[in-house]
This record gives sequence, structure tokens and C-alpha cells, in this order.
Amino acid sequence: MIRAVIFDLGGVLIRNPVPGMINFFSRELRVDQDVFRSAYRLHTLEFQRGMVTEKVFWKRLCSDLERPAPASHSLWTDGFAAAYRERAGMFRLAVGLRKGGYRTGILSDTEPPSVRFLLRRDYSMFDVRVFSCSEGITKPDPEIFMTTLRRIGAKPRESVFIDDRPVNIRGADEAGMKCILFKSMAQTREELSGFFVRVPVIGAGASEDQK
Repeated sequence: MIRAVIFDLGGVLIRNPVPGMINFFSRELRVDQDVFRSAYRLHTLEFQRGMVTEKVFWKRLCSDLERPAPASHSLWTDGFAAAYRERAGMFRLAVGLRKGGYRTGILSDTEPPSVRFLLRRDYSMFDVRVFSCSEGITKPDPEIFMTTLRRIGAKPRESVFIDDRPVNIRGADEAGMKCILFKSMAQTREELSGFFVRVPVIGAGASEDQK
């Protein structure tokens, strides 16, 4: 029997913010997007694991790009806020599941400035929120899934994890969880029903199904 449903954030509950953030940052630093993206990939993992501060992250990245460090107090927060777009239907799904007696959670590879932004929002429909930068570990390592399960109070076989990245789905599967590779809200609802989850009836616009 399923007791808990755990959602990824970027790409599931909200539209994937990374493309918008890369566009924002490359414009602010006045570098080509492809050039910025290459440097971004080199340094983001340590940031997501909470191993470096935002100041150090930008210092290292801008050194690679031969650009001065940003003047903004938190350029990351600025970029994340600019790219942040909620999928209202997915949040309504989480609300309905919690009202139906399921425990709900967020498990996200997220950086400290993004976490501070998120904590200012009303995410009270989630019983547990686990962020990689607070744990020092990222998906798809099975340990971060086990940490989430311990906090939400459910066994792997009693839990469904929803993510838009196949590599993270494999990590959850290795941890023994039931998994849904997110493609749309309609598909997610259908697959939840396949796990005998009592899926709440909610309205949703077609745009909420888009990546």
C-alpha cells in the first residue's frame, strides 16, 4: 500500500528553471550562452552539495569565463526568481493527495540561494522537504532517497517518487521505491492510479502538461 508521494521540484512541480537561468546569467555576465553553460556544468555540482558558498561559486566560474564577479548580492537568487514558474496543477495534486491521507514530500537537487527563495513561499502542502545542498549529497545517490524516506516515515515499497530525469528515476528504483518518469500531469495521474493511489479529482489547463 502506498503511504507517501515524493516530488522532484525543477521539471515537475515547477518548469525546469535551468534554461531560463542560463539565459539570465549569460546576459548579466555578457558571455555566450554555450560558453556559460560549459562553465556552469563544471561548478554547479559542488554548489548543489553545499560544498561552496555562492560567493566562491561565482568567483570560480567567473575566473573561468574571465569576467568580473557579479555585483548583485545574490545573482543566483535573481536568476532563479526570474525563471521560477509553478505548475499549478501539480501543486493542486499534492494538496489533494495530502488531504486524502498520503504523506507528501519534495526531494530536489537545489542550491542554498534557491532554498532560501523557496522557503519564503507557501509549501505547506508538503510534509517533508529535502534539499541536496543541506544534505551534502545529490540524486541519483540512493542515500538521499533513504534520507527522505526516513523523514517522511515510509518504507521504499510504500512510496512513489516522481522526477523528470531518467538517471534520478534509476536511483530511486535502486532504493526500492516505485517511480514515475514525469512527462505530463495527465500521465502522472494515470501512473499514480496504476499504483492504486487514490488520485484526487482536480481541474488543470493543458499548458500544465508541458515541460
